[in-house]
Amino acid sequence: MQTFTDALDYTFTLAQTPQRIVSLVPSQTELLCDLGLQDRIVGRTRFCIHPSDQLKNIPIVGGTKDFDPTKIKALQPDLILANKEENVKEPLLALRAQTPVWTSDVPNLAAALDMITAVGALTHTQAQSQALCQRIRSAFASLKPLPQKPTALYLIWRKPYMSVGQDTFIHAMLSQLGLHNITGHETRYPSLTPADIQAANPALILLSSEPYPFQEKHKAELQALCPHAQILLVQGDYFSWYGSRLLAAPAYFQEVLAQIKS
Repeated sequence: MQTFTDALDYTFTLAQTPQRIVSLVPSQTELLCDLGLQDRIVGRTRFCIHPSDQLKNIPIVGGTKDFDPTKIKALQPDLILANKEENVKEPLLALRAQTPVWTSDVPNLAAALDMITAVGALTHTQAQSQALCQRIRSAFASLKPLPQKPTALYLIWRKPYMSVGQDTFIHAMLSQLGLHNITGHETRYPSLTPADIQAANPALILLSSEPYPFQEKHKAELQALCPHAQILLVQGDYFSWYGSRLLAAPAYFQEVLAQIKS
């Protein structure tokens, strides 16, 4: 018998190790697989796509925002994994009446490591989760951030343009690279007009592959606004997924840093 408290201050008790888990968070679903728990996952969202070979036959219960509580209940889970930012709170509260729902809140690297540790405790895979955390710490310790801290604009959406504020995980990753986020004085995901971007005049513009799938063709419109900016396409999952994908993130970040002009 173990008692747990999540990021919503919800406390619950697990009488035994969960064997039927529904995960509503893509990066936490991937984490479960990397902890060797793929056989315990009975439900996922349509955005839970990695690792594809292990998840292809697991039922989909909707999206991260529009998951179907009826489908979830039908799977008879004994644990649901959620996230404060990615999932809608009210349906999670309703699901608690039948199943323990553990909700994470991950604004930075330290919180990500805490989440991995907590999932290890929830699933009795402490040895695996602690080893993973140590490997992630070592990987980030080897990252060489830019000393000059160039100004950077990270875009996650188009029409309207949207960036990231100081309380997001992406902002924390930009800091790990030694970049000065020009919307770091904002919160959440601020919208910007073309005039805002022109006025900010960042040295670097990073176009994310998700949630909006920026492509090479989108560079021109940003280059017209900021003729002197360097514009790079980046893989958004390395900046926003806060589970086991963090193990590979520093190596990818180093590749990005190698492309940035001094």
